[in-house]
Amino acid sequence: MSDAFAKQVEKEASPLPEGRSVSLTITLHPNGQIEFNMPTNSLLAHGLLGRAISKLTSLEMIAEFNQSQAVRGGLNGLLRKMGG
Repeated sequence: MSDAFAKQVEKEASPLPEGRSVSLTITLHPNGQIEFNMPTNSLLAHGLLGRAISKLTSLEMIAEFNQSQAVRGGLNGLLRKMGG
């Protein structure tokens, strides 16, 4: 990568002044219309979307873990089964 291109990418990587919030919203209206409000910087939009996907995956895993703990009795249930 050339130095000039690296400097250009560096400038684009920080498009906002420090301290400013950025949001990405997707709204589903009752009539089925979907409305998108996202940053114009593609890199920033993809980053926010990636974080949202990561958070959803994490929440799903936690919910699944909690459900499996409730069904199996958790660690206390395991200790009871082992007679401990």
